[in-house]
Amino acid sequence: MAIITGFKFADKAQLNSGIITSLLATYSMFTPLLCFYVFGERPRLKFIIGMIFMIVAVVFVAYPSKSYSDDTDFDLNPKDDQLKAICFGLLAPMLISLYIVLSRYWTETYNYCCMDFTLDTFVVVALI
Repeated sequence: MAIITGFKFADKAQLNSGIITSLLATYSMFTPLLCFYVFGERPRLKFIIGMIFMIVAVVFVAYPSKSYSDDTDFDLNPKDDQLKAICFGLLAPMLISLYIVLSRYWTETYNYCCMDFTLDTFVVVALI
């Protein structure tokens, strides 16, 4: 839901929708951070290098590819829509990372099967 809302605001602000897609891939940055705080795991050097490359790639995708003339019909607050698009684009990977860490935590702590956790989560999401 968050990613769809991010695409909606990106379209409204006339942002490159590749930004939202790239931000979705940043869950691989949030997961090691959460694992560090929850499990005390330190990321390896190759993961840190990969995170740096990912940030650089998102910046390149975010760079505007076309310019708009002054007569383009913009919304009254395109900056607000851009901010909303980025926020929702970051919310989705944060939720994915939270889901991954919670699944691992419940598996290790309560011996709760990951497949059961996944099915239970999908049932709750479908009801919402």
